[in-house]
Amino acid sequence: MAARVDFAKYQNAGSRVENMIPLPQGGLMRRPGTRYVAAARDHDKRPRLIPFEFSTEQAYVLEACDGCFRFFRNKGQIVVPATDAAISNGTFDADLTGWDDRSTGSAAIGHDLLAGDRIDTLQFSQAVSQIWGDVSLNRSNIGLKLTTALSGDVARAVVSIVQSNAPFNAVARIYTDSSGSPGVQVGVDSATVNVNATGLFTFEWSAKPNVTAATTYWVVFSDTTADGTGSAEISLCADQGSGFATGFNDTITSIADGSGAIIPDRDLRTRVDIETANSNGALALEGNGSDVAAAEQDVTTTNTGQEHVLRFRVIGAAGDTIKVRIGNTTGGDQVLPDREVATGFHSVAFTPEMSPFYVQFRNEANKTIHVDDVALIGSGAGSAMPVELTVPYLEADYTTLKWAQSADVMYFAHPDYAPHKLERRGNTTWSLVEVAFADGPYLDENTVSGQTLDPSAVSGNGITITAVGHSPFVDGDVGRLIRLRPSGEPGYAIITEVVSPEQVRADVKRVFANA
Repeated sequence: MAARVDFAKYQNAGSRVENMIPLPQGGLMRRPGTRYVAAARDHDKRPRLIPFEFSTEQAYVLEACDGCFRFFRNKGQIVVPATDAAISNGTFDADLTGWDDRSTGSAAIGHDLLAGDRIDTLQFSQAVSQIWGDVSLNRSNIGLKLTTALSGDVARAVVSIVQSNAPFNAVARIYTDSSGSPGVQVGVDSATVNVNATGLFTFEWSAKPNVTAATTYWVVFSDTTADGTGSAEISLCADQGSGFATGFNDTITSIADGSGAIIPDRDLRTRVDIETANSNGALALEGNGSDVAAAEQDVTTTNTGQEHVLRFRVIGAAGDTIKVRIGNTTGGDQVLPDREVATGFHSVAFTPEMSPFYVQFRNEANKTIHVDDVALIGSGAGSAMPVELTVPYLEADYTTLKWAQSADVMYFAHPDYAPHKLERRGNTTWSLVEVAFADGPYLDENTVSGQTLDPSAVSGNGITITAVGHSPFVDGDVGRLIRLRPSGEPGYAIITEVVSPEQVRADVKRVFANA
């Protein structure tokens, strides 16, 4: 077209246009005007704008930032007023200081380490379990070597008991290695635990022993009752007598059954957690049967009568739920009645009318669910702060993030993350939760004879499912659904922990009939 003034369309054409949008069918339209609303959260990172349209009158724009969403509506950014209220120890880095246990019955709250260096010191099983306890000569102390990849503090050690014969008290200790046997104790004993049943027993330290990376240590479990009666069975343990004389094989790689053959990955028998600078502590709401695990904190403020926004994360399997309530008295719900929230990230708005107000997290399920990163938006700020919802997505993820909206819910899919959905309950109340799929999707049904799955129970949370004749499980299976069809209507469960390639722990969602 250049210089072809004889063409009739030449007068309406342009080689360069500014502030215009070309149309696919030809022609141009004016670009809509823009205005400055607010600065981007990160000046050195590129956000993405995502439309959230419930209706023509209730429409939002999401600023998808590196690790969070911000919200805009009616040509402005949604903010919350500054407040002098503050949540104490909402990240639970080291302990539960500032939180009160309001649990009922046998339920409780605890402090768990969700990141750091977890050493699975026992990954092989002997064919025959070994006796631990003072009832047998030189069996008061059992232990295994461990080598940590990171320097840090030993937070806890966990041991699995396969049979309890006579209860006894025990402690865990950390020792240096001295030519293949325990040497000098590092730090102090753990808190005393009564070994009185089958299952996992956790030994925790208040003053945590410090260990150095790439150094060999021993974790030793000791019967401290020492009355000649204590007896429990534990698989895969090196026998360390009263003088820590070498008994069974000391190193994990040489433990074998009677024929000298290693039996791999039968069960997770012992675990040691090392806290580091990157460790992520969390509040554990340890439900038990019908008893309720509850943690509460009273918060003082002079900013009564104004909106506050509580931000937190729930950590569990997809579909796990807890409740948050806020009241004027301990255990009360006058400010915010029980609000059920699922595994994911949440911002919840409320308006306290008096000080202090009481924030409580409650778990009514018969399992442990974690809470982390509890904070009040605008706490200690000098001016109003944007409402931010934490999300798992980082800057580089938004190029491959897909979404679809249905009313007040927007679904997100990404190849590197579990599917999530964004739920709106108000301008300042939002949730991004993991999608809890019901009975599927699944891979093809297994039809190979001799390759089966054996559940330890047909219902309940935290059951074990053991593969016989094959090794189908990988670390990435956490959150995956697994279906069993013993007979009749198939049941299904969600995998919560991969113990080994042959075993997982799972929560049953539909009963395994006649398994």
